[in-house]
Amino acid sequence: MEVLPGTIMYFRTNYDDRSSGTSSTKAELIINGTLKADSCNFTRKEASGYWSGIKFSSTASSSSHILGCVLYYGVTGIYIDQADPTISDNVISGNDSYGIYVTGSGAWPVITNNYIGGDDYAVYIYATSSGGHYGHDSFKDATYGLFLANGSPVFEGESNGYNFWDSSITNKRVYVYNGYLELGTAEDPGNNSFTKGSDNTKDYIYNATGTTVYARSCYFYDCPTPDTDWFYGSVDRANKLGSAPDAGPDFDIPKITNTPMRQYVEIKRALANGATFSHAKALTTLVVENIDSEFAARPLDLLLGNLSKEEGQKVINNVGKYDKMHDAVRFALDQWQVRYDSQKGIPDEALLNRYQGTAFEKAMALTFAAGLASNGQKEKAIEVLTKANQDTDPLILASLIEGLDHPESLPAGKEEATPAEKQSVEVSAFPNPFNSESRIQFKLAQKGLATITVYNMLGQKVIELVNGERSAGTHIVTWSGRNQAGLQVPTGVYFCQINAGGARQTLKIFMLR
Repeated sequence: MEVLPGTIMYFRTNYDDRSSGTSSTKAELIINGTLKADSCNFTRKEASGYWSGIKFSSTASSSSHILGCVLYYGVTGIYIDQADPTISDNVISGNDSYGIYVTGSGAWPVITNNYIGGDDYAVYIYATSSGGHYGHDSFKDATYGLFLANGSPVFEGESNGYNFWDSSITNKRVYVYNGYLELGTAEDPGNNSFTKGSDNTKDYIYNATGTTVYARSCYFYDCPTPDTDWFYGSVDRANKLGSAPDAGPDFDIPKITNTPMRQYVEIKRALANGATFSHAKALTTLVVENIDSEFAARPLDLLLGNLSKEEGQKVINNVGKYDKMHDAVRFALDQWQVRYDSQKGIPDEALLNRYQGTAFEKAMALTFAAGLASNGQKEKAIEVLTKANQDTDPLILASLIEGLDHPESLPAGKEEATPAEKQSVEVSAFPNPFNSESRIQFKLAQKGLATITVYNMLGQKVIELVNGERSAGTHIVTWSGRNQAGLQVPTGVYFCQINAGGARQTLKIFMLR
């Protein structure tokens, strides 16, 4: 599983999506294989409560990583069970019980350069002869910073150490219940740094075992001589540092890489929440600066979907001048050009021929055929669709051809309502045809209850995308081509219907896998 930069993953708290009702079961991301997450955000969907968190099972790949991410509001932020992922450069905070929990035999995760917090424990280790490697981490916002129930984690040496225990910890900075802990030895200095709490809490290291905890070459803020009141049990703290080392992460909270994907997602979210479109310049910059990447097709679609035909044509002309562009960007430009041309007549067949034999052939054929059909060229439209879909299931092809006949309304059995005088609605979608997802934009004249439902060619309900009160103005919802049960629907023609205050509009959508 790969989570792209800029992605925000929301998880439900106390909710069961299968029954659409409350549940004591919280959402959880379980990794049995490989997770690669870079510069993304994992958090709860609701305004309160906690989701379970991310769990690496014993079968998780050692190549898994979470890098430069933000993880908020889990019961346990990250749970590692006999796995070896790399957890680095993250903010793991606001968690109900544990920031990171490490357990099992042979668990050697690499946990470096993170801010880690949990209401009870920042890091809790209950492992067998293992526990992980830690370096330049900050333990904060917890009752206990590090609680070692069992294990032998590494907090020292050239590659580790330099960890920081923050003054926001309200009880023990380090509590060793069982196991073996070295925070610094003569051979491998720790360079770890401890501060006391704002309430003058002095329990830096509490050792309840019968063995010695080694904490040589560490810094203990404002620690007097003798310092017996500040430690419990056998703690070797020789060679105490006289000044604070450069401990803790090398970045200030929050660390959220402002990647192009994140900029795109933030604009998309703002528009979905009803913001006035004022992002043409920012989206154009994202397209131009990433024009050799497949990603640029996303902001391009978002840009053209919010511009008038005249403004959109200018963008197509300007962006089209660039020589080096990704095939997906070129396809998006040509697909929009076909749509524009279809509004005034027959689209240019050269744009269709350009994609013969390519991965985009079927999608362009469907766009082109829709343009031909809208201009009364039904036979030509069928010819184009058939030629591009020779390896397509005949039933699917028949569905696509039948869709060319339908107006922007549902098949028989779903009557259209006459719009009420006080309410009017508008709906559009792009890309359309689409492959992975289509962005459905709807506009309400006034505040009120609105529903958006997707139906198939038989008039059967596929999924309800919106059901609730919405403010006046423009809103956006995304459909990924899945039904209410979360299963992928087949290639074909679908109808997106919006109902609000007695007004109803229906939009035909082509989905092509």
